[in-house]
Amino acid sequence: MKHNNKSNFQERLVCLFLRLNGYLQSGFISHSAKWGNVGTEIDRICIRFPNHSQDEREVSCYEKLHIPNSSIDIIIAEVKNNSLRFNNSLSKIKNGAEKNWKQILQWIGLFTKEEIDHLVPKMINIVKRNCLSDKGSFPKCVHKNKYGEIIIRPILFSIETKKTTSDTQMWINGHEILEFLWDCFCPELIRKSCSTSYPLFLWGQEFADIVVYIKNRHKKGLNIGTLEELYLAIE
Repeated sequence: MKHNNKSNFQERLVCLFLRLNGYLQSGFISHSAKWGNVGTEIDRICIRFPNHSQDEREVSCYEKLHIPNSSIDIIIAEVKNNSLRFNNSLSKIKNGAEKNWKQILQWIGLFTKEEIDHLVPKMINIVKRNCLSDKGSFPKCVHKNKYGEIIIRPILFSIETKKTTSDTQMWINGHEILEFLWDCFCPELIRKSCSTSYPLFLWGQEFADIVVYIKNRHKKGLNIGTLEELYLAIE
């Protein structure tokens, strides 16, 4: 799979993973005053609200993303191939991090100007740590206002970076995503309130090819397979 195609595909894979975890999401481009430039590009801004539920699917939220149900959960997702560093445009003031975070938080629309001024340095401090684990969890900023408790987590999706038992950083890779998708789409037993047999074109141009690939492997009695096999099948 060519580099540009792989990059776009990896973003689609992450989008599907986040959708199945209950997140409303969008990409985002912050504006630049310099003609011909942008401030930064965010792969996904994701929001999940406190009363989100998909009990009929019989699949829980991915455990590493779990937060208390009483909180509004916001993820700022960056998708990488094998890097464990956030973009400088989010971590370094000289690269416009303050302005970019201000525009991101303004766009989300849950914070006043005064709250944003308070939150921006906290977000920069988190991404500067480049996913260093916070007691086994993703680093986060917890903020309370009239909308309740809001948790903001910058999370790296480093698709081809493998995990070891000695890792001090937190990220989500392609293998973890594939395992979660398999649990969602390929139950061993029929679910009482959630049919897993339906027209797969309903997933649309963005996701149908991924869903078809996973379900076809299950029908053939194959296992989840590798990321490389998925690349070859979708290419």
